[in-house]
Amino acid sequence: MFDYHIHSDISFDAHSPAREIVACAAQKGLKEICFTEHMDIDPAGGREEIGLDFARYDAVYQNLMAEGCPIAVKQGVELGAFGDRAEEFAAIARAHDYDFVICSQHFVGTRDPYYPEFYEGKTMHEAYQEYLEEICKTLRVFKEYDVVGHIGYPSKYYRGTEPCKFIYSEFAEIIDEILKQAIADGKGIEINTSSIPKTDDTVATSEMVSRYLELGGEILTVGSDAHWAADAGNYIPQTLKKLQALGAKYVCTFSKRQPIFHSLPDLV
Repeated sequence: MFDYHIHSDISFDAHSPAREIVACAAQKGLKEICFTEHMDIDPAGGREEIGLDFARYDAVYQNLMAEGCPIAVKQGVELGAFGDRAEEFAAIARAHDYDFVICSQHFVGTRDPYYPEFYEGKTMHEAYQEYLEEICKTLRVFKEYDVVGHIGYPSKYYRGTEPCKFIYSEFAEIIDEILKQAIADGKGIEINTSSIPKTDDTVATSEMVSRYLELGGEILTVGSDAHWAADAGNYIPQTLKKLQALGAKYVCTFSKRQPIFHSLPDLV
């Protein structure tokens, strides 16, 4: 098993030291993990804490490598990229020798769908449509990444009473644009398990994954989006089985930004 979306206490919103996460992941039977610490820029300004202390991150990772780990550990980054500052994010990705880069849409305009304010004055459909349109804008100009992160991010935080899962058929045209752009650029999509307790599905959803595969996409990564050590590897075994049932043949790990394909039948 692999977990390719994990945050240590280096990320502004996470809590567990890297060494504790590695130990917990090994105990759960994971074979490889990738730290993907947050690197965000607040488009409205004022939230410096959402950036990344690159020197601290490198020091922690180098210490892990020097001390030795019971499992394989890679170093990556989750970029909260957006189109208006695509070159800045691309320069960050190129400046650091990471194994893996996630492109995640954390802002729509100046608002983060994590917060209730994003949904004010909108229907759920309108909020989701705005989010998807923002991903399209980003992917048209930003190319320095490996997978598109958690497509469907707002469904984890929508606070309305109706079912909040993304329904592919309601947004098919724009979701197809996102998936086709990723495929055309030789990129993958992430299957993020952190939404399962709320929506009973991953982000990207099973329908989105099926469509990505139908369109010819091959690069899939699976991650828990853990912000605590105890959450590393959550829901990954059952997610691998679901991917195989959807027709996926591989999941990927990465080394120096190059995908490594692992046969799903060997993992489930």
